[in-house]
Amino acid sequence: METTGSAYLYTLAQIAITFAGFTALFIILRQASGRTGTKYDVFAVRHYFFLSFLIIAGALLPALLTAFSLSQPLIWRIASVAVAVPLFGFLVSFPFRRRALTGVRLPISMWPQQIIFTITVTTLVANAIGFLGGPNVALYELGVTLIQVDLFYAILLTLGMVFGIQPLGVSGPEKTDAST
Repeated sequence: METTGSAYLYTLAQIAITFAGFTALFIILRQASGRTGTKYDVFAVRHYFFLSFLIIAGALLPALLTAFSLSQPLIWRIASVAVAVPLFGFLVSFPFRRRALTGVRLPISMWPQQIIFTITVTTLVANAIGFLGGPNVALYELGVTLIQVDLFYAILLTLGMVFGIQPLGVSGPEKTDAST
């Protein structure tokens, strides 16, 4: 038995898998451009993998929960919490972990990522508690999709850095290590 929204979520999982592969290409692009990998590169790649796998797990979890014959509202409630909790941890800790590595504050170019993640966590928590008429597939799909949108943005920032484009709010020694 398929759960509501499974086709969309499976497609989203395939996109996230592609981006996980693209993350590996990032490492190759970095080396091909004549630059050696940095600690920040490892930091960024690890986060790309984390976000990609969170999307994949989030896209597949409802199908797994359906196999246990749970009700649709319970499936969306459990799945929303299961994605919101690790994303919240990532959201809160990221600026501190990044600053510990780079020694500088989060640049303005990365604020949209934090804002999107805040909206995502809020959407998933609202879905889990039944805000807006109870847990549903639409809010869950929106939440998991927003993670993918944020990942797109992060990769665009990184590609800009690989090819020497300085994002907004980045100056000085951070020029080569400014994105996630």
